[in-house]
Amino acid sequence: MRERLAALSPAIEILLVNGICFAVPIATSLFAIATNQRVFKVSNFDVVTLVLIELVSLTLAASILAVRGWRFADFHVMPTLPMTLGGIFLTIVYVFAVSLLAAVFDALGIPLQPVKFEVTASFAAIVLLSLMNAIFEETILTGYNLRAMATEGAALAISVSTFIRFLYHTYQGPFGATAILLLGVLTGAVYWRWKRLWPIVFAHGTLDVISLTQA
Repeated sequence: MRERLAALSPAIEILLVNGICFAVPIATSLFAIATNQRVFKVSNFDVVTLVLIELVSLTLAASILAVRGWRFADFHVMPTLPMTLGGIFLTIVYVFAVSLLAAVFDALGIPLQPVKFEVTASFAAIVLLSLMNAIFEETILTGYNLRAMATEGAALAISVSTFIRFLYHTYQGPFGATAILLLGVLTGAVYWRWKRLWPIVFAHGTLDVISLTQA
């Protein structure tokens, strides 16, 4: 098995890793659209379930990547004070950009929130989910994909990463999905320039906490 994994082409590796991590979320999002699901419950049980799914998926993907010579340290996920401050700044920039986007949608008469989240999870559970989700998504979507496709150039690497992110957030409707596109481009550009993942993980986690506590 190790020999077969080691012999995979880079393109197959990218498809395999992203399939393991995001095939189910994409299918779930598209199913929610097909069934016109507009209410999503977030209980402590839902949090534990999602955290376990993401943990298993990330572990499996990381195991494959380890066989192929990838190292977790290469992504620079570990927190530092300067990178945390960068994450705070990134959060502020994104919130400001989304506010402008909301103004545009409002002017066009497009509903900002066509779906509703019923959150009954505890604050501790929300923090746990937000942290795990940020590490899971950004490690693969941003850190891995941009490095794996670095030879193809920034435009293609960021576009692919952003498109995958967009696909499993389509259930959030036009505004939510567009905001996700904005997030993908912003985080992709930041990582491409500085090759540091912690500011992106911090910003993503912070935004999730804000979103879930205000739902």
